[in-house]
Amino acid sequence: MDALVADRARYAGIGRVDAIGSLKRNFELYMTHHFAPGLPADNNITENVIKQLKKKLRLMEGFQSLEFAERYVRLLVGCYRFKRFTDSRNGNNGKAPLELAGVDLAGRDWLSFLIDR
Repeated sequence: MDALVADRARYAGIGRVDAIGSLKRNFELYMTHHFAPGLPADNNITENVIKQLKKKLRLMEGFQSLEFAERYVRLLVGCYRFKRFTDSRNGNNGKAPLELAGVDLAGRDWLSFLIDR
């Protein structure tokens, strides 16, 4: 960090954001995944959800109401919880997030599971 601060003058006036200041102010937030067991270091899951929402919004040009948007997000999350991992580096391939959380899916599909809840 000291080396970055020493080099700060070389980059004065470039960009609009004080990256080093931001790093200093939010260092704990950037390093949260080191202190919370099981928390991934990236946000791939969140980015995938945003991508799915963008795709849906383009198709239907938005939602009729906030209620419809909330229903869609619930369905999207429900579907994700049943989707089995295929490229996991943690040895979780073939298992869905709900199974990893200890839920016995016993051959049930995601829609009937959500309806029964």
